[in-house]
Amino acid sequence: MEWQHYNRIKASMSFIEELLKSMEEGMSGKGEIYKSVRNDLTQEQLVKVKNEIKQIKRLLKQIKEDFGLEHSEYTLSRIIQADCSFIWETIEDLWSHKLEKSSGKISSKKKKERLDNILKQIHESNDRIQRVIGKERTQ
Repeated sequence: MEWQHYNRIKASMSFIEELLKSMEEGMSGKGEIYKSVRNDLTQEQLVKVKNEIKQIKRLLKQIKEDFGLEHSEYTLSRIIQADCSFIWETIEDLWSHKLEKSSGKISSKKKKERLDNILKQIHESNDRIQRVIGKERTQ
């Protein structure tokens, strides 16, 4: 497997694991942020959500085993490269023209321009990080 695929899968699985952890913390009331969250789910809903989280964790474990994500030597540059790729792909979906296609018009031209300007700056910083580590992204 290409290291870019490996890194992309690894970064995505780590992100999913963090989201699952956040859901679990929310359901258990752990963490400072969740102390002010009102639980609007029934006990039955919570049990079903917890069961689905367990299923997702089993699937993530399977992916890790199938792709050897747990038993490989990591280098910092590869981790940063994978994270930069994930950042790049994430912001690609947030450009105003893509958001408007999928979710309707943005409330004002000023907000639309501001969003695109910030995304452009993130993109440029992300590219600089990749140049620093010697892995420039080709588009």
